[in-house]
Amino acid sequence: MTRATPLEAARHECVTTLPGPPVRDSRVRAVPDSTDAVPRIAEAMDQAWHELLATDWPQLRAIGERDAVHRVGVIGEHGWATTIESLPRASPGKPAVSRSASSEAQQSASPATGSC
Repeated sequence: MTRATPLEAARHECVTTLPGPPVRDSRVRAVPDSTDAVPRIAEAMDQAWHELLATDWPQLRAIGERDAVHRVGVIGEHGWATTIESLPRASPGKPAVSRSASSEAQQSASPATGSC
C-alpha cells in the first residue's frame, strides 16, 4: 500500500488480504475504518521497513536472488513438479525455512565465499 492508494481501495485490501482470526484489539480494528487509514498504514510500513529490514536488505536480497537462480536450475533439470515438491513447507509454529537452512543460505551469499 502506498500513500497514493485511495481510501476505499485500502479498506478493501485490508478486508480481503487479512483473513484470519478476528483482531481483538479495538485500536487495531479501528485503523481501516479511520479517515487517515492510508497514511497511518503507510507510515507504519515505512517504520517497519527501516527498523526491521533496511539494514539487512542487501543480504536478504542476495539470498532471495540466489534461491531464485537455484529454483530455475531445478526447473530446467527436473521440471515443475520436482521443483514444487522441493519447496519448504510452512505450518503454524514452524517456519518454512529452518535456521540451519537459513544459515547455509546466508553463508552462500557471503562475499567471503566468493559469491557473485
